[in-house]
Order: sequence, then structure tokens, then C-alpha cells
Amino acid sequence: MDSKPTDSLLSIITVAFNSQETIRETLDSVQSQIDRDFEYIIIDGGSSDSTLSIVQEYDCVDILISEPDMGIYDGMNKGIKMASGRFIGFLNSDDLFASQDVTLELLKKIKTMDTDIVYGDIRYFENNIEEITRIWSSGEYKKGSFNRGWHPPHPAFYASKNLFLESGKFDLDLKIAADFELMLRFFNYTKKNPVYINKDFVLMREGGASHSNRLQGNKDVLNAFKKNNIKINKLVYLWRRLSSKFIYRYIKYPLQNIFRKN
Repeated sequence: MDSKPTDSLLSIITVAFNSQETIRETLDSVQSQIDRDFEYIIIDGGSSDSTLSIVQEYDCVDILISEPDMGIYDGMNKGIKMASGRFIGFLNSDDLFASQDVTLELLKKIKTMDTDIVYGDIRYFENNIEEITRIWSSGEYKKGSFNRGWHPPHPAFYASKNLFLESGKFDLDLKIAADFELMLRFFNYTKKNPVYINKDFVLMREGGASHSNRLQGNKDVLNAFKKNNIKINKLVYLWRRLSSKFIYRYIKYPLQNIFRKN
């Protein structure tokens, strides 16, 4: 594992636990990036399967820590503490970069734009990367967007380390939606304009914790607004949030696929 210089522009963190079934795809997508001028950190929660032996096969990994933790957000916080990059982002151990030029595009923006936040889009897949189930196209951020049910996908969200230092890390009290709360807090805190890249950053596997426990996830989201002293109409907000996801997943995206095939 070759260490990057301590003044890296970008740190990418993967939190893993017993991820032997998926992490090789994740690592292959990292290793295949055209621009490898980034720091790659893996925080393992003490896996008992072959996750660690797989990770040790790859020279793209700069830092590997394996020890028990209190869950994915605790692991992410550990990674933030270790990261040397000017910007920090996360790639889940069951997801992968959508193309070989993701970090190339990210680094271009980080080098040329005066911003604290860069974000893009993701695609969800079911069993293999050819089975795309839906697309999450973020679009441009407008003030108050979070209150109307909008937010970017966390796997396509990158923020400056300064913002983490000034505004804080992941709130471990929120078991499902600490990533939502962190993004809400960061968008509200920064005085700089967030930069949207109209590009798929990540192919995300269906079936994460937020999908399997939607009730708790929505409770955490509402609690995130409360923690940040933002007043919303809960029923209106949840309607906007859930209806937009339903329409895109079951109506808009299937229709788009039909027209593409024709």
C-alpha cells in the first residue's frame, strides 16, 4: 500500500464489514480510475470473512484500519479523522464508481472552483450493473431545496475537510439518516455555492439500510430538521419526498426505458 502525500486534494473513504461478496467490485472501480491522484482509505469494522485478504490484494489502498466500531457512521467518522485530502467523500463497500473518469471530473472541479461542496448523480442496480432500476439525478441546488424534499445522494456527495472541521461529523444518534442530516447541515452552513456535476458518480446496489428500514429512516430525516432548528410541515414534506421517489421509480424511469429501447 503506497501512501499518498499529506496534501492530497481528495480522500475517498470506504467503510466495510464482512463485505467479501461485493468489495472486489468496489476496489476494481477505484483501481480503474484514470486519475489516481487521491487518497483511498478503508475502515473495516473487524470483518471475520475474507474482506481483509481481498483488500490487501490492491495497491490503490493507502490506509487500512480494521477494528470494531459502532456502525457505518462511526466508521465514516474515523475515516474523516484520518483523511488528509482537501475534499472528502465516501464509496460504500457494495457500490462502485460508475465510470473510469469520476475522480478525474471531481479533481477538475476541486482544483478550479471555489466551493465547499461538489455533488453529482447515481444509478441504482439490482443484481448486476446492467440491471439499472432507477436514476437519481440531483440537479442544481436552490436555497430551501431540502425543505421541499430535495437532497443529493450521499454516495455522490463530496465536501471540503474544512467544512467537516467547522460543522462537525456524522451524528451517531441518527442510525439510518445521519448522512442526510450531515448534508442538510453542510448545505445550510457553507457560504460558498455548491457545485453540481451532471454525471453519474456511483452505481449503487439496491437494499441498503435506509431501504430496509424506511420508517426509521423517515423518522431520522424529520429529526434532522429538528436538530438543525428548521421548521417544516412534516406531512407535506413526507408527501413530497415519498411521492417524488415513487413517481420516478415506478412511472418516469420505466417510461424513459421504453422510449430508449424503441
